[in-house]
Amino acid sequence: DGYDWTTIDHELEENLDLQAGEEQSAKWHSKELRIFQQHIPMNPVMDPLSEGDMNAKGFAGTKVPPTVQTRIIIRDLSVRCRFFDGYDWPKSKLRQGYRAPKDARFIIEHDVKEEHKSTEGKSGDSNMNAQSSRKAQLMGDLLGDDDNDDNDNNCRNSAFGNVPLPEERGSMIENTAEVRRLARRTNRFFQASLSGLKLRLDSFVDTLDHNLASCMDISMADMFLAETVSNSKPIKLLGEWFNDNEHPRDSKDGLVMFKMVTWHPLERVSKDNEIVNDESMAKLELLPLRCYVDQRTVRFISTFFAKEDDATEECSPIVNTQTQLKVVPPPLFKSFKVKPTKLKVNYRPEKLDIASVRDGCYVELINLNPLEGMVIMLQPVALNRLIGFGAVISALLKNWIADICATQLHKFVTNAAPFKPLTEMGGGFADLVVLPWAAFKEQGDARAIKKAVRSSARSFAGTVAYETLTTSSKLTQYAAEKLMGVLSSPSRYAASAPLPSRPRDTPRGLPQVTGHAVDSVAHGLSTANYKVIIIPCREYRKSGPMGAAKSVVRGIPVAVMAPVGGVAEAISYTLLGARNQVRPDIRKEEEASQRGLHHGDF
Repeated sequence: DGYDWTTIDHELEENLDLQAGEEQSAKWHSKELRIFQQHIPMNPVMDPLSEGDMNAKGFAGTKVPPTVQTRIIIRDLSVRCRFFDGYDWPKSKLRQGYRAPKDARFIIEHDVKEEHKSTEGKSGDSNMNAQSSRKAQLMGDLLGDDDNDDNDNNCRNSAFGNVPLPEERGSMIENTAEVRRLARRTNRFFQASLSGLKLRLDSFVDTLDHNLASCMDISMADMFLAETVSNSKPIKLLGEWFNDNEHPRDSKDGLVMFKMVTWHPLERVSKDNEIVNDESMAKLELLPLRCYVDQRTVRFISTFFAKEDDATEECSPIVNTQTQLKVVPPPLFKSFKVKPTKLKVNYRPEKLDIASVRDGCYVELINLNPLEGMVIMLQPVALNRLIGFGAVISALLKNWIADICATQLHKFVTNAAPFKPLTEMGGGFADLVVLPWAAFKEQGDARAIKKAVRSSARSFAGTVAYETLTTSSKLTQYAAEKLMGVLSSPSRYAASAPLPSRPRDTPRGLPQVTGHAVDSVAHGLSTANYKVIIIPCREYRKSGPMGAAKSVVRGIPVAVMAPVGGVAEAISYTLLGARNQVRPDIRKEEEASQRGLHHGDF
């Protein structure tokens, strides 16, 4: 509700041992303090982007700030770019021979020409085309098609010409269905969204006193990537990692902060008549990020931006034929610094490519098990003498991957789905020994040791409770989905409605789970009642006792599995509410991962 900071959830400290006659006294609190961010809203009076000279005087090395030639200021900008599955011109793709399987989850993955069909059917197509042209010629001669006919005859002949032949109607229907299959799918996309973008760009007048070209400052309040490829509901692929306990966010910080200063070279044209690169220095800061990655989404995005065969040719530099001057080259980064940050990753693989592993691609082993809550530390990086942002991004990722492989590779095992609960409980159990021993070595006081034992025991109990509730909730949800999936299969049983969808908002505790839990149990009982009572009654009226008995026998599996599936879903959702009540920080993190995905955004 936004006002939980006003609730006093602790007792006042007793036995402060205040000495008489003293006006002031201080003591360390024995309990953990909670800092509530922005509980008193503050509205800054001045705009930091429009104030100051961005230290241009220091970068230019002059006594006075250099003269600004152009200033661009963006105070608040929001951008949403959505990339859909399918094609906007499906007929042109169909003419090129592209086909998509009917059961394909997304179209662009199967953007491959059917070469075998084109080669095998080339002779047959040519014969059919010859026969069609011959029939069209005969029909035109029969109807008196002539270039010297008047307009009425032309209109009449064109009307007859649009009527397809009987053998052509099947192919036309098939082509129409294929066009619809290749068309844009509005329910399959990924989206890049940014909001609260602030920018200030100052470019300076060229003088002999300095070589300073420009100063740029960018800040984004929020940014995320979302997708509906792996699920029908939108999921944040990448966004802010919200956690006030581990890393509270300052109100002035942006999720992405970037500063860049550019200088002109002393000689702007080389002896070879080439434009010399400008020199730049840049600094990038990122707040902690949260990722929910699915292998299908990664494949979809990589396929979407993959170059086609006719676009793989290297482009030569653009040259103006009249002036023989080339396009200004990208800047040369003398220094590009990136501050450290954290990344929390959930990864869901689809399948493991055994052939790639046999060929030596051991990165494919990441698809062996799902990853849950893996925290990766991205170390600070300083890059020098690189040209263009492409080279900078490539070198940055290379440095991060090398550091992860060297120092954090064990996290891919400890955070794998089968070992994650054991790892967390093992760490809590180790704290039962490590924390009291550390207190004994540092202080040697019985009171400090007792406090460490109490703190470690409380932490271990909380970890065991959290992992038990989380694992049980996931297992029961998986069982409910599998049971209802079997019942929904029309090949075995009559179509059965799936379980009621979970509420969009994450339950804050046990009181919020009652509605969905009751609906799930009622749905299972209703499905069983329909299969065992209603349908046999209908069969009895139609076919008599023998038909009713057969219907009852066919409905026995549904009568057993449907209530069990409904109860499993109710238990799973109840355990989820209990987990959120035990760990409200995890609940807030999940709520933040859904922020911006609803209320008209999707």
